[in-house]
Amino acid sequence: MARPPSPLQQGDLDGLCGAYAVVNAVTRLLHDRGFTREDANRLFKRLCHALHRRQKMPQAVWRGTHIEDVDAMLQTVQRFVRESFELRLVVSRPFAGMSVTRKDKFFNVLSSSFNIDDRRKVAILGLDKPGFHWTTVTDVTRRSFRLYDSGRCKRLRYGDCTMGETVRRRQLLLPYETRILSLEERPIVLRRTIMQVPRRVSARVLYRVAA
Repeated sequence: MARPPSPLQQGDLDGLCGAYAVVNAVTRLLHDRGFTREDANRLFKRLCHALHRRQKMPQAVWRGTHIEDVDAMLQTVQRFVRESFELRLVVSRPFAGMSVTRKDKFFNVLSSSFNIDDRRKVAILGLDKPGFHWTTVTDVTRRSFRLYDSGRCKRLRYGDCTMGETVRRRQLLLPYETRILSLEERPIVLRRTIMQVPRRVSARVLYRVAA
C-alpha cells in the first residue's frame, strides 16, 4: 500500500499570506510596546473585514490578495495602531516613481531606505514567480533579506532572486509592490471638536396666532 502524503499545513491551500504579512509586520514593530496575541487576533479580524468591504471575500481565501488589497489593509492597520497604541504608523513606497530593472539597484535602494536612520522598520515585499507570496522583511543588507515569514523561509539571498525576467528556481522581485513600515514617535494630538449649541428660539416664533 502506498504511503499517504504529508499532511497539509495551514497556508498550503489558502491565499491569506498578505494578511499574515501585515500582522507579522505590526508584531515586529510593536512587540515591545504591548502588542499581544489577542491584539493580533483583533487586527486579523479587522483585515478580513477590510477585504470583505472591498468585495474580496471569500475569494481571497483561495485566490490571494493584490497590492491594492494590501494597501487597503495597511490603512486599516494605521487606524488600529492609532486607536490602540496612540502611535502613527508611517507607510512609504521606496520605489515610487522609479524604474528599477536591475537586482543590485533594488537591493541598494531598499537597504538605504532601511538604514537611513535608527528607527525600527519592516517591509512588506511582494514576490512573484515561481511562488506568489507576500512576506515581511525585518533586516536588509546589500546581499540578503532577513524574513519574518508566515511560511518556512527565513532569509532571501541576492543569488536567490531575479528582476524583470523569470529565471528557474529564482524568486522574481516586484519593486512596485514593496512597502516600508515604521512608527512615528510623536504622540497623536486628537482634534478638538467644538459643538455649536443652537440658540433657543422664542415661543412666539414657533407658534403663530391667526388674526
